[in-house]
Amino acid sequence: MGSTVPMEAAQKPEELREVTLHTEYHPAYKEPAELQVKELQRDERDDRQPVVRGKVANPDRETVQDVFVVTALKDKEGQLVAVIGDYLNRDIRPGDRIGFTAQDDQLPAEVTDQATQVEAHAYPLFVGEQAKK
Repeated sequence: MGSTVPMEAAQKPEELREVTLHTEYHPAYKEPAELQVKELQRDERDDRQPVVRGKVANPDRETVQDVFVVTALKDKEGQLVAVIGDYLNRDIRPGDRIGFTAQDDQLPAEVTDQATQVEAHAYPLFVGEQAKK
């Protein structure tokens, strides 16, 4: 899982003339591990930046490694306001759970202040034998 977004800078909305999306993907050759995100808690730092903490649990039968945690901040109507995340560079063995902290220092507080709901998902890069290499 990954992406690259090359963009030319626009200073004003009027300068944005065209958006072209080029996608390339490769099918998965193995079913992904089913990770669970639990105990979500949203806090704010002193600078009003949102911080979401929680735990990633591995109910699967195989060890997973290098886990992306993607956290959606939503407003009271359930509309997406922002996405923040964390990267866990370690193993999560079957039955284990580890903590994460998702945040983004670049988001303006006037945008994230609208968020009243959080939702998170976790995706491992490596599963089973791949995680042991």
